Parts: sequence; structure tokens; C-alpha cells
Amino acid sequence: MKRFILGALSVAVLAGCTSIDKDYSNDPKYSFMVGTRYRTKEDTVVYRNRGEKKLEIERYGGDPEIPKKEEMQPVPFRFYNSVILGVLPAGSEFQIKKVKYEGSVSGAYVYYYAAVTSSTAAEWVGKEMNTTWLAQRPKNLPSGEDGPPVFKPELVEEIPAAGK
Repeated sequence: MKRFILGALSVAVLAGCTSIDKDYSNDPKYSFMVGTRYRTKEDTVVYRNRGEKKLEIERYGGDPEIPKKEEMQPVPFRFYNSVILGVLPAGSEFQIKKVKYEGSVSGAYVYYYAAVTSSTAAEWVGKEMNTTWLAQRPKNLPSGEDGPPVFKPELVEEIPAAGK
């Protein structure tokens, strides 16, 4: 009986810790994003969460763990649970490479991963970054419905594809 209870408890614990990692790049709901190019309208902070290698970008002070412009220090530096690595300047361009659904059973989200294709900060060109924090939930959706995040127009503009 003890083995059964321990086994059931182990399964329940493992099920609660199950990670989710799905590629949505070919899903019709999100696939239109892959290959789309964007330009930043303002400087953004390049960082990674402590203990992770994934690069992310966010506006200054856009999250409690991202410094405001006046809180910036020589990089790299630790700011709460983030390691601030530098700034991706306004006018930098990136192209969406993949759309992923990541997280755990307790909370998973859609993320946009992009490669920086052009920037006056050469150290970021060619680097893949999570650009999701520059996006928001689409407006005017019926309650309970979800749609692909859209980039905030005050932060990012789409670069029209040739021939559009």
C-alpha cells in the first residue's frame, strides 16, 4: 500500500512539473509571423533571466525586473532576477524566426523568437532574442478567446516585405 501511495504521489508531482515546449511556427494561427521583419522605435534593454542563456528584450522599466533608463549601470549588471547585458538601439531590425508555446502545466505562453538583422550595436546582430515583451494581447477579442500577440505600435513597426 505504501508503494502505491508513493507511486501515485510521484506521478502527481511529476505531472505538476511537466514542461511544455511546442513549436507553433507552422500553426496557421501564428505562421504568418515567421519571416516578418520589424524595426524598434525606441531603445530596448537586452537581458537574460539569472540562470538562463536565452536573450530577451524589453522596454526600459517595462517590467519590475527591468531597470528604468535612469537606473542603468555599466553592463553587465544584475537587476533583481535579471542580468542586464546592454541596449538594442532604436532603429534596430529583427526578423521572427519561430513561435513557441513554452512553460509548464501551471502556466504556458506564446513567445516570439527573432534574430537581430540590423543594428548600430553590432554585438547584437545575428543574435536570437525573445521579443514577446514588446507585444500585447490583441484588442477587441471576445472574452475567453485568445489570439496571437501583436507588437505594440509605440515600440515596434513592421517593415513591409518587398512587393507589398
